[in-house]
Amino acid sequence: MNRLHLLFACLLLALFAGTLGAQSWQARNHGVGLYDASRDYDQTLRIVQTGGPWNAQDLLAQGSFASGSGARTFGAWLQGPPADSYKNRFGTPVYMVKYRLTDPRGQVRVFGPYGFYAPGFITAFLNLGSGPFGGWRIEWILVNRDTSEERSVASDNFEMAEHPRAGAMNPGAGQAPAPPVGLLDMSQPDYDQVLHILRASGRWSLKALTTLGAFSSGSGPKTFCAWYQGPHTRTFTNQYGTPVLMYKLKITDPRGKTDTFGPYGFTKPGFATHFLHVSTLGTYRLDWFTVHRETQAETLVQTTRFELVP
Repeated sequence: MNRLHLLFACLLLALFAGTLGAQSWQARNHGVGLYDASRDYDQTLRIVQTGGPWNAQDLLAQGSFASGSGARTFGAWLQGPPADSYKNRFGTPVYMVKYRLTDPRGQVRVFGPYGFYAPGFITAFLNLGSGPFGGWRIEWILVNRDTSEERSVASDNFEMAEHPRAGAMNPGAGQAPAPPVGLLDMSQPDYDQVLHILRASGRWSLKALTTLGAFSSGSGPKTFCAWYQGPHTRTFTNQYGTPVLMYKLKITDPRGKTDTFGPYGFTKPGFATHFLHVSTLGTYRLDWFTVHRETQAETLVQTTRFELVP
């Protein structure tokens, strides 16, 4: 009987220890913004920019929606204590986490539960480039693996606009948001997986671009291009697994002459680039369209203007 009592007491102690650990978990950091997921993403939380306001045009231009593994990835994060500080009696971290995402229309989606990385944090890639636009909310919910108990531990509200507000400044940049036109490094082996943006601007010098060799080819380390970033291609496949959307680009030069290119397929992460070999001085207009592969329906998704000066 004494041995049974001892065994029962040990079981109660183990359960109590797990419960105590669950009650002691506290969020140390949480937020929404840009983080660097391009290296040791599961060991170090590298926050690049927080605050906002955010708009899809700027984030698309810098590749923040291109994948969940870029150097300026848009998403949310939650930091707690190290995962080895809340193990259960089997040596498994007792906590997991869910997140609840509420869009501007009030539609709610719940993701998870997921395990924390060993240092105790987790990130959530948020691909919001195609809207809906307005006020969003993310709520983090701690889940006890042993008891299935859930409790809310952190939340963040943020705004996602489609375009920059009139007169608004690019967050943290100190200058007006740049359009998706500029220099790309197209010499990288992963050029079709990552947008390597060197510089974006709405005003370019023909002489400077020529000196840089930006018109030499469409595959150089400093290539003059325009780009469009959409959602990942896996989000618009048909029943056969084929992406149903392609893209066209209509370029109108300063004289009013229009050239149309495409339709072409998007890269797997969902972006498109176009080599710009231009020489006429003045203002150019670029209209990007998606083209439905099956219905041929076309939709204007982005308009960009830039100026070419001597």
